[in-house]
Amino acid sequence: MALAHAATALAQEAPEEAPPPLPFESEPEQAAPSPAPATTVPAAEPAATTSDETVVVRAPRERARELGLNPGTPRTPGGVGLGAGGTAVGAEHEPGWAFQFHGYLSAPLAVGFAEVDDPAPGQDSVALHVPAQTADVWGSFGYANVVPGPWVQLNFSYGNPVVTGTVVVAAYSISGAASWFNPASQLGINRAFLTFTPPLTRRLRLLAHVGAFGNTYGHMGEYDNGRYETPMVAQTSGIGETTTLDYRTGDLEFQFEQGFSGTSEIAPEAIRDSSYTGSSPAGSRGISAGSSLCPTNPPRTTEEATEAEQRAAELGLAYGWPDCNVGTSFVHHLHAGVGFSKRLHVAAHWLHAFSKDDRTPDLAPVQLDPAPSLPARNQPDGKIDVFGLELRLSGEHLGRLYLGGSYTRLVDASTVGNVISVLNAGGGPGLTRWYFGPESRGNGNLRALGFQYDLSLGRLLRHPESFDGQAPDLGLSLFGMLANAKSPDPAFDGRTGVKVGGEVTYNALPWLALQGRYDHVAPDVYSSGNDRDIVTARLIAKTEWLARERVWLQYSHWFLGDGVLDPYTSLPPSDLDMVALVATLWW
Repeated sequence: MALAHAATALAQEAPEEAPPPLPFESEPEQAAPSPAPATTVPAAEPAATTSDETVVVRAPRERARELGLNPGTPRTPGGVGLGAGGTAVGAEHEPGWAFQFHGYLSAPLAVGFAEVDDPAPGQDSVALHVPAQTADVWGSFGYANVVPGPWVQLNFSYGNPVVTGTVVVAAYSISGAASWFNPASQLGINRAFLTFTPPLTRRLRLLAHVGAFGNTYGHMGEYDNGRYETPMVAQTSGIGETTTLDYRTGDLEFQFEQGFSGTSEIAPEAIRDSSYTGSSPAGSRGISAGSSLCPTNPPRTTEEATEAEQRAAELGLAYGWPDCNVGTSFVHHLHAGVGFSKRLHVAAHWLHAFSKDDRTPDLAPVQLDPAPSLPARNQPDGKIDVFGLELRLSGEHLGRLYLGGSYTRLVDASTVGNVISVLNAGGGPGLTRWYFGPESRGNGNLRALGFQYDLSLGRLLRHPESFDGQAPDLGLSLFGMLANAKSPDPAFDGRTGVKVGGEVTYNALPWLALQGRYDHVAPDVYSSGNDRDIVTARLIAKTEWLARERVWLQYSHWFLGDGVLDPYTSLPPSDLDMVALVATLWW
C-alpha cells in the first residue's frame, strides 16, 4: 500500500538546495560552510576547552553522486511547495562522532463531498468522507498525486566522516487523529543501515550502504519523485548493499553502481495456513469464521480467482496480511551514469528480481490453463527484469528537464514480492493486478515513458543576474507519463495509459503563495469513458520565501467519464469534490 501521498515540491521558482544531509554528507569542496550550532550537530564527547585549545573544523569531503535517491533522505514536500530551500548542516568537528535528526511530516485533513441519492429522513443530501473517495488510487496508473495523505518519517543518524548509521521510523497514519487503529500503518523501524564513505582520491569517491533500506531509480524531480510521486524506473527494498563509485575529471563525471538485496522473511506457516475467526478483522470485512487467508484448495474458476485477488488486495493493503503466492525474493541491480559540467546527466539501469522458493502455493486455475489446476505448491520460479534510461538537463535560467523510460518484463512473477516496485506497483502481484490481469499468471511486459519540466520565470527574466529566490516569482511545471502493457490476459493486453498535467505557482509574498494545477488522466486510451480531468487550487502559507514548512488550503474537483470505476468497489467514485487542510514540515 502507499506509504503516503506526500505533497510535491514546487518547480524551480528559486535555486533549490538539497534536502538536509546525513552526518558528514558533503558540500562542494570550493565552499566550506560555517560550523553548525552545537544543538544541531553536537560532538559525541566534547572535550573541555581552554584558551590554548583549538577545535579543528574543516569542510566535509564531497560525496559520490548516487544514481538514485539517497535511501536516508527524508521525504520532502514534493508537490506542493516553493523550492526545497534546504540548508547545509555545516562542517564537522574531527575527530569524533556526531548525531543528527532529520525528518518529514504531513498531516492532512482531506474531506470528500458526495451527493446522496434519495437521502433517508434526517439525512443530508451531501455526505462527507475522510479520506476522500476519489479516483486517485495509489499503485494504479490513474494515480495523480492530488489527494494528500498522512506521512511521518523520523531519521536518526550517528556517525563520523567514514561511517554513519541511520534508523528510519515511519508511519502513514497518525493514530491520535484516526477513528480506528490500523497496526499496519505504523511501520515502526522502516529502515536501518550503515553508510560508508572512505577517503580514496581527490577524483575517485566511494559510497556504500549496507543494511535494511531501499533504492529509488528514475525520480522525476531533482530531490523527489516528481509531481506524480512515481519513479520512472523502479524502487527496491530489503536487506543488502548498494555500492557507488564516482570518478570526476574536469567537467566530466562517471558513476557505476551495484546493489543486491533480499526480503528478510515471508509470513510463517502458522499464519499462512491458520484460520481466522469471526472476531478478526477478516470477519468484520465479510470473511466467514474459520476461513483461511491461504486456503488449501484455491479457487477453481476465473471468477473465483478474481474475487480472491480483489479480497487479498483490499485486506492485504488494509491489514498487512501476506500475499499467499509470494516467496522469498531477491533483487540484483547495476547502473551506470555519465555527466557533463553538472548540466547534463545520463544514466542507464538494469534490475533483476527473482524468487526461488518452494513454499509458495499454487495459483488459482484460470481459463488459459490447459489443465484444471497445477499441483499444489508447484509454481515456477518467477523473475522480473527492468531496463531503464534517463536524462537530466539543467539549463540554469532555462529550467530543468527530466526524460525517462523503462521496459519491464515479467516471467511467472506471481512469486516475486515487494523487493521491487515498478510505477508504484509492488512486485509481481502488484504489477499483475494493475497492468497484466489475473489470467496473465504474472507474465507480460510493460513500457513506460515520462517527463517533467520545471521553470522559474524569476530566474529566467533576471538572467544573467543571479536569483536567490528572495523575491516574488512565478514557477511553471509540465509533466506527463505513458505506459503500455502486453499481457496474455486479453482484457489487459494492449492497454495504454496516458496522463499529462501542468502546475503554476505564484510566490507572491514571503508568507503567501498561490498555486493552480490541472491533470488529465486516461488509464486506457482505447476504453471510452475512462478519462478523468482534475482541477486543483491551493492557497499556501509559510514563514519566509523559501520555507521548510507549508500550511495550505486545497480544493480539487474531478470531471469523470461515464466508465470511471473505483478498482476496490467496481462502482463510480462517490466524491467529485475535495477540500483539504494540510500542514507539512521537513527538517
